[in-house]
This record gives sequence, C-alpha cells and structure tokens, in this order.
Amino acid sequence: MRKSSSILIFDAGDVNIWVMAYAFLKSFDPKSEFFPAANYPQGKIAAEVLEVLKESMLEPANDSLISINDFSDTSFEFIFITGASNPLDISALSRFSAKIIELTPINIVNTKGDDTNSLNSYRELRDEIKNKTFKFYRDYLRKSNRSN
Repeated sequence: MRKSSSILIFDAGDVNIWVMAYAFLKSFDPKSEFFPAANYPQGKIAAEVLEVLKESMLEPANDSLISINDFSDTSFEFIFITGASNPLDISALSRFSAKIIELTPINIVNTKGDDTNSLNSYRELRDEIKNKTFKFYRDYLRKSNRSN
C-alpha cells in the first residue's frame, strides 16, 4: 500500500509548457514534484534531476529514450503527462503503478508573437492540461479520502 500523497510528475516535452502544468498541479498538492527531462543531448537527464533522484536508478537509454530500470521509492504516486510523440519508454510503466494523462500533441510555433493560430493552440493546450489534471486530482482526492 502506498504511504505518501506526494506526486512525482515526469515529463519529456516542452519545459515551458509543463512548468505551467506543474504550477496548476502544485495548487492541488503542495508536495508535488516536477522533473523535466526534455531535449537533453544524447538522452542525458538534467543534473538537478539526477541529484534529486540519485538513490533511484533512472538512466538514459539512448538519444531519444529514457528508461526506468528500477524505482524502489514506493512513497510516490506517479503521473506521466504525455503526448503521442513522447520519448519516454512507456513500457517501463508496467513496473509500478502509474497514472498516465495523455494530451493531444499541439505544435506551438510561436507563443510570443502575433500568430493568432499559435496563440490559440497554446490556450487550447493550457485548457487541456487544466481540464485533465483537474479531473485526475478530483478522482485522486476522492480516492485518498475514501482510504483514510
């Protein structure tokens, strides 16, 4: 039985977008943790992620895949926020209980300029993140309250 209410969110997408998702999730659970693992050369994971997870065996598999060989800390509930082009090795999820929130991949060309379509896509993705994470947390909190 899991002991902790902490949430580990592991992402392999656009870090700027996911920081927004993290801020939203943090409002539900202040203990939430967010570790981006996007676009590092030769599949390397950021040093700060390795520092936090140094007791875990999380290692890059190749240029585009990150494998989870072992994760002995069962005190975390795992949420993977992913799109169709996610470079995570999803098969590794079978080794532990994980919740997957799948988002429709939207190519954001320019979110700071005058490109209306791009800005609309960004807003759609933001709304999708909010809606799906809200639904997850609503269900998650209901489940937690039932078990207490």
